Amino acid sequence: MQLQEFYRQVIGLTDPELVGQCCARTAVHTLKKGEVLIDQGQTLTHVYFVLKGVLRSYAVDKSGHEITDSFAWQPGDAAVPNWELRAPAAQRVEALTACELAAIPVELAEELLRTSPEVVRFCVQVLVKACDRHRAIKAVLYRYSSMERYRWFLREYPGLIDQISGRCVASFLGITPVTLSRLRSTLRRQQAADRAAAE
Repeated sequence: MQLQEFYRQVIGLTDPELVGQCCARTAVHTLKKGEVLIDQGQTLTHVYFVLKGVLRSYAVDKSGHEITDSFAWQPGDAAVPNWELRAPAAQRVEALTACELAAIPVELAEELLRTSPEVVRFCVQVLVKACDRHRAIKAVLYRYSSMERYRWFLREYPGLIDQISGRCVASFLGITPVTLSRLRSTLRRQQAADRAAAE
């Protein structure tokens, strides 16, 4: 995807001068699967947006278990571990697949937030989307059974289960990888039985 197309169609910028300014200052950053984009405690130098690929943000608890907080996987998803750009990263951001990212210097992001209503509108949309996602997963973890969580994940993150490891999905849903494997098998059997009954 060309950067001009990304800023116009995905980000939704309409001012040609603003699009040109962003394109001129944006670097396309590539990552291999398993590479760390941002480490916990690191100070950000760039704000990253997904062009292609899947990232996850996660933390490690006192027992050494990884807790997946979120995924960035749709074009335009922001890959930042916290919204205070100058604060040390609260989580690690890792590539779960090969990735291409639009990398904008933090200084430019801060300048545009001060001067561009279009950029402010976009950031508000990103924040609302992030808050909605976090509120939804919190409700799912408290209210749903393991199978309901898994079905919810398949609905809300279509196709993602086939691109990333079950370990990451399990930690996101608050279950063990063994439980996730059992759920996948159970659901496949149910779907096969439903297809057979419909024939």
